Amino acid sequence: MKVPFRQLERHLTERLAKVYLVAGDEPLLVDEALEQLRAAAMRAGFTSRELHTAERSFKWADLLAGADNLSLFAQRKIVEIRLATPKPGDEGSETIAALCERNDPDTLVIMLTAHASDADTILVMEDGAIVEQGSHDELLAAGGAYARLYASQFAAAVAPVD
Repeated sequence: MKVPFRQLERHLTERLAKVYLVAGDEPLLVDEALEQLRAAAMRAGFTSRELHTAERSFKWADLLAGADNLSLFAQRKIVEIRLATPKPGDEGSETIAALCERNDPDTLVIMLTAHASDADTILVMEDGAIVEQGSHDELLAAGGAYARLYASQFAAAVAPVD
């Protein structure tokens, strides 16, 4: 589900999703959204945060290994992934998908990247399951969940899908 920034605070008071993708063209709004997510996670008992910066030489196996390790004092943790580009490659895409498909209520995944429509592969999740995947153009053409979310976000600039 896509949550516009102006609705994020209300969304976070209702429930936390397992995975968040934070992307946008306004760095200050992106930073504010991250702060709101982290604060809501802390209120929900996520007491530790693991930060991964995925650059060209990033070892994707380290991401899964780190996500599996709990600290001695923390029961729940945030796994934050900063993607240098919205195109993590095949190994990165597979690793991120595997992490997102885990059914671990004690792990919250937050991904930060440039504008998501520039990504090679976008994973669309509903109720904790991946329901669609593909490029921005492929998902819009398919007319499914992503296209509906995109149209609702950019209604003035996009013709109706259905």
